[in-house]
Amino acid sequence: MRKLTSAEATPQETTPLQLGLPVRCTDGRVGSLSDVVIDPNERRVSHLVVEAPNGAARLVPADLLVLGPAPGQAVF
Repeated sequence: MRKLTSAEATPQETTPLQLGLPVRCTDGRVGSLSDVVIDPNERRVSHLVVEAPNGAARLVPADLLVLGPAPGQAVF
């Protein structure tokens, strides 16, 4: 296992992500997490791909994530 350097995220600064989990906003569920986009230069998630119930996919900037685990096994 590789150790994090001081320039990388600490466990307290991370948000657990699992494909297929529901994605919620402040006004309710908007879909499910279908993929993530990694910035190879920054070595971090830059965007989430959220699939709506109708099958439409949206690219959501990772900066909009709430740090830490979301209530009810969801991405928030």
